[in-house]
Amino acid sequence: MPQTSSYPEGSIIHASATPSPGYAFLYWTENNVPVSTSPVYQFSVYSDKDLTAHFELTDASQNTGQDTGQNTGTNQNADTTLNQGAGGESQDKDKLKQLKDLEKQIKEIIKLIDQLRAQIAALLSSRSASASPNTLSLTPADIVFSQSFDNDAVHEDIRHLQRFLNANSFVVSDAGPGSPGRETNIFGSLTQKALARFQQAYKQYILSPLGLSQGTGLFGASTRNFINSLK
Repeated sequence: MPQTSSYPEGSIIHASATPSPGYAFLYWTENNVPVSTSPVYQFSVYSDKDLTAHFELTDASQNTGQDTGQNTGTNQNADTTLNQGAGGESQDKDKLKQLKDLEKQIKEIIKLIDQLRAQIAALLSSRSASASPNTLSLTPADIVFSQSFDNDAVHEDIRHLQRFLNANSFVVSDAGPGSPGRETNIFGSLTQKALARFQQAYKQYILSPLGLSQGTGLFGASTRNFINSLK
């Protein structure tokens, strides 16, 4: 018979499908959509669920022709329907095959996503390695950086530095202080990270002469001289 179970919203539920003698578990469906081939199905409760466990008749002598029940519920319910009738076995097998095909397709999609990520990473790395000063937007002609800055430094030149970084795609912040048009005179962690990316992109001019391979994010003489030389 149908069964109704109520749970607090956000609860993690483990639905377990146990076949009667003469039956074998096939898969779970939620609102007639296959969701799992595991007899124990874990899910979180945030809305009504109509969860059905499907079984296959393996021993006709055990068939009683009766369904084991169906659970329904409200917004905080987990529903479980256990059907063990003899009819619809062919349809169940078709759904099981569809579910397995879907799982295979999902794995293939994940594999493609991983490949794309690797290609993007390689492209970005290549772009950084081939960065040329000729592509940089210059700072105003009357701005010459003469001071070094590290975390929490405050100086008007830092505002010009942030403008330079933002103008050349090494954005300090996408929104708020430090974002394009809202540059500040504070050398905070966001400025340091943006500057480190800039140093990494032009490491052959900034880092390599110092024997460094990774951007430091510190605004020292090598970085100042490189930016000043762009005028």
